[in-house]
Amino acid sequence: MFLFGRVVTGAVEAYVRATDAGKRVIPSLTIFKTMRPFVARDMVVEAYGQAGDVFDPAAVRVGNGTFIKVGSTADSLSWFGFLYVAELVLNKYYNLSVKLTGDCDFSSVGIVYILPSKASSPKWQVEYGDRIFFYVKEDVARYAQLIDEDFKLIAGAGYDFVILLIPLEDDPLFLNNLKVIDHLALVNGLEVMWLILPKWKYGDEWNYLSPGSEAHIAILNLMRFLSSLRSTRSIAVWYGWMNRLFDPEEIRRFYVSLPEELRSIYWVWLDEEYVPRAVEAGLYRNMSVVTELYDPLRLALYSGVFENQIVVTGVYNAENTTVWKMLMCSKLGFGKNISTAGVWIFDDTNDGWGQLFRAYINGYLSNPVTRIRRQICFPGQEFSSCLVSRLGKTVCSV
Repeated sequence: MFLFGRVVTGAVEAYVRATDAGKRVIPSLTIFKTMRPFVARDMVVEAYGQAGDVFDPAAVRVGNGTFIKVGSTADSLSWFGFLYVAELVLNKYYNLSVKLTGDCDFSSVGIVYILPSKASSPKWQVEYGDRIFFYVKEDVARYAQLIDEDFKLIAGAGYDFVILLIPLEDDPLFLNNLKVIDHLALVNGLEVMWLILPKWKYGDEWNYLSPGSEAHIAILNLMRFLSSLRSTRSIAVWYGWMNRLFDPEEIRRFYVSLPEELRSIYWVWLDEEYVPRAVEAGLYRNMSVVTELYDPLRLALYSGVFENQIVVTGVYNAENTTVWKMLMCSKLGFGKNISTAGVWIFDDTNDGWGQLFRAYINGYLSNPVTRIRRQICFPGQEFSSCLVSRLGKTVCSV
């Protein structure tokens, strides 16, 4: 960058931390990697982020005024810039004390799981249209050791539950596969939230919402089966289609059609695009709702809008687990009143979708919150059958 013919920024990447001034006027400012920091120290009027002799964000002198650059970065924090700017303007120039993000403080945290990391293959996406058909077409018992290894990593990192994606099916092999997952979760001290994506075996995906339909009968049967598994924490069902009206009344009718024992564990799952629609349409606040939210503005606007809400989010293509944790914690901080958080996704490499939201990076898995975890084992007891207890407050730690 040139100001009055002078180079004021460099091309050396640096991880900057908030200065005292930054903590005061941009309280949400977190550690981030700047791609083009200010290097002209003699021109810096006030630095809000600093790494040695480079600065970002910072205000530099231009004539009789100042020029402020906020967050020159290529990573996920580039989406956070507008919130940093808003805090800076409100706090510095209007003398307010505004923080637009919340603190990471969760009672529970889970992570999405689909394919075993050491046997992930695009086969299921290519041949069957979705990787979740792994649980329909394969004998999962053949992969039990690999899944067990993944679950040990997940439990060891302090997660409470896995979120497992499955289609609406009734094939005997499929149901037996779910029993295998149930057993592996139990021995590793994990609960399971099952996310049912209806898919098309029974016609249009939304057919499950119509009481008495073949899809409705099938989903009730599957939910009853899942509720009988000992590891089951809850059952979520996907809702939302781009070219179809969002109708909170049909969700209510589906909820009312459920037996009482299923209502208590049923959650509506909404992808990010449908969350604003749900709020505008008046989805009942007392519904249990899982919301995928990745954009910081939507995290700030739509976290905590339902009385019982899980917020699922993720970090795209972090280079290592240290960076992933830093960015994940920062992103979750934009949400308000989050009691339960979900991470997208344990591993999505080589699965045919080409996404890179994986939290399991280079053989390591982190957690956006810090937990004290203790294994209580009796003499001669195997690790997998130990009683796992979690102690201490769940807090964000970068």
